[in-house]
Amino acid sequence: MVGFLLSRSSWLTLAAVGWIACIRLLGDIFDIKGFHVLHIITACAMCITWLVLFILTIVAFVKGDIFKSRDEDVARDIWLSAHRNHSVEKV
Repeated sequence: MVGFLLSRSSWLTLAAVGWIACIRLLGDIFDIKGFHVLHIITACAMCITWLVLFILTIVAFVKGDIFKSRDEDVARDIWLSAHRNHSVEKV
């Protein structure tokens, strides 16, 4: 569950950085106060998201969900990865 949250949220926040900067720039160019307010709101939301992701990552390390897999899980992942690559080559 944590991995799903990390992968999805990171992708969204990294793409949002450019849009947040663009909103600020448009607010500066056209002197629109609403864009400045929107910039502050979205920048704060992104920082909160990064903080949550950081906390979830620490929690996952403490719980042992990261870099502490059982041998069976590693073997299953290797088999699934090889199976996916093999099926893609056939197509």
